[in-house]
Amino acid sequence: MTQNELAEQLMVSVQAVSKWECDNTMPDISQIVPLAAIFGVTTDWLLGAGTDEETDTEKLKNSLEEVFKKYKPYTYEDNVFRKSFELCREHIKKYPLDYSTKLLCAMYMFYFLEYGVGGNCFAIPKDQEEALYNEALRHLTSLINYDRDTERIIRAKIFLIGMYLYKENFSKAEEMAEELPIEGNIRYKMLIEVYSKKNDHDKCVELSNKIAIEATVEYLHGLSIRARRISILGNARKKEAIALWSEYEEAAKLNHRIFKADFTMICVADALKKLSNDYIAISEFDKAFEKIEELTDYLIVFYKGYYDNFKDKAYSEEIEKMKDFCRSSLINCYDWCFPTSDNIIANDPRYKACEAKIAAALK
Repeated sequence: MTQNELAEQLMVSVQAVSKWECDNTMPDISQIVPLAAIFGVTTDWLLGAGTDEETDTEKLKNSLEEVFKKYKPYTYEDNVFRKSFELCREHIKKYPLDYSTKLLCAMYMFYFLEYGVGGNCFAIPKDQEEALYNEALRHLTSLINYDRDTERIIRAKIFLIGMYLYKENFSKAEEMAEELPIEGNIRYKMLIEVYSKKNDHDKCVELSNKIAIEATVEYLHGLSIRARRISILGNARKKEAIALWSEYEEAAKLNHRIFKADFTMICVADALKKLSNDYIAISEFDKAFEKIEELTDYLIVFYKGYYDNFKDKAYSEEIEKMKDFCRSSLINCYDWCFPTSDNIIANDPRYKACEAKIAAALK
């Protein structure tokens, strides 16, 4: 551990740590418990004092609950957030590796500043505002650098972004947002916060569209899985499965009208294929052919749009792959029920007509 790292965790200067190491000065007695926690030894070993972190953490939790029952955020003197971060501050002086409380402390400091300065609810002296801001910054930075809990680190980064935006430090806020995970659209949501503060409306719209598309992908995927799990239970549940496939089809078509994206088109094709198979399974062949004919028209439109987009870009391999997708999609309408081409569906004139339409469109 470097002098910088120890100083940062104790919130003292590097020079102070250097003096301790050189035996020029001794740590203040208030540093004994934090030093024991950081180095993983007992205070008995250092000084003979003892602590019970679990009991103290429970006491802090109960004290915070009482504070939130008694106080409100709208005044300086009886401010719930000021009372709360003062309690947390005392706790982490004793237990500097309690990162959950460090996060709480920084959060309450931020909320206090937001209500006072940001919300104009009460006045905060400028020097106190700066001191609190920097203290909260140190807690969050320490947590991000040394904690091993991924979820807590993400929450700390989100609050750090809020603090940067509080100071209108857009570059640092954007930089921190880019470190957040894509999963759950956490990164995009926080970047929207940044661009919203910057009044960059175009970026907000662009990212909102990405969030909508990713949420739609998950939504349609969920509908597909739900219908599939019922469908595989056999013919006794096919009617129920068909109703769920129909919901999936309707949702896919609606979202395709909104986004006009390849993935929504593929979802429409998937729903029509699954419906045709389940209709075939219960011998409702007319309804199966209706879905096959509808799928044929969708595939032709899909292929033509794809071809027009890539025909001048020397992407012949991609175009061939799309042709294979269209052909296989039509075959998939029956092959789960009849896995050979010599069956009543493949030899029916209505299917043959669909096959011919696809072949003509793919020339």
